[in-house]
Amino acid sequence: MLNKALEIKIEHNAYVCQSCRISLSEDIDHNNSNVNGTGNGNGNGTAKIKLIIGSGNVFHPNARLTIIPPPPNNSTNDNDSTNDNDAEITVRIGSNNLFEEESHCILDLSHMNIHILQNKNNNDNDDNDDNDIDNDDNADEERIHTAMGSYNQLSAGAQLKCTSIGNANIFHPKCNVSASASASASASESAPVIQNGNIFQACFHNGTDNGDNNGDASVPVMYQEKVCFLSGESLNFEHEPPVRKIRNHTNGVQRNIREVSLLLNAAKRVVQKHHRLMA
Repeated sequence: MLNKALEIKIEHNAYVCQSCRISLSEDIDHNNSNVNGTGNGNGNGTAKIKLIIGSGNVFHPNARLTIIPPPPNNSTNDNDSTNDNDAEITVRIGSNNLFEEESHCILDLSHMNIHILQNKNNNDNDDNDDNDIDNDDNADEERIHTAMGSYNQLSAGAQLKCTSIGNANIFHPKCNVSASASASASASESAPVIQNGNIFQACFHNGTDNGDNNGDASVPVMYQEKVCFLSGESLNFEHEPPVRKIRNHTNGVQRNIREVSLLLNAAKRVVQKHHRLMA
């Protein structure tokens, strides 16, 4: 379940099937054979990733979660002596998310600064010796990168590539959405491209990593309570390419939470009864 560079912590009441695939990889195209957290990551020049899977999450059989770590030596400070091999980054999946069969969530941290993630509060702690306990607690919390909020659903065959997303987003079957941070942005400080309460309909794809849909001005850079879908007489566009459209999703967060909650209750019963779970 583990390798040298990836540690997985599953919180109480999370249901993770043994047949799902959780891996750490710098090259996901050559990492399709990783099973149960075994990946190409070997710790050589790469930070150790600690993945926390929050309570209430459900990973169906053959669901995939891949983490692309920050590259080594990605510091902008030439005097930074931190050894990347000694760095440890904590990545958290929130609570009550649903990962269905053959879905693939790629957490792309490749544009993030490894030293900001690990040591962002060290200077503050050095200057406040009288408050060491409080500072240590705050530093631990701030060093956790929350890659996914709560009540998100990845349906069967859905693919998502992101640095982080918010809450209550629904990805329908076979959609392919990329929302990674751009190389020019500070991924540790910028808001997620996919925020809260969105629906990405079946087979929808947004085209680019930064959510601008190949320059289509009708598609917002930040997704917040939107429904994204393909428009056409059928999904077999033989003569014309599909038209990608977006409309507002009023009260999308509340509506999506209700829908995902119903599915989670059923999914928990099924995986508990019929599948072996990771400890």
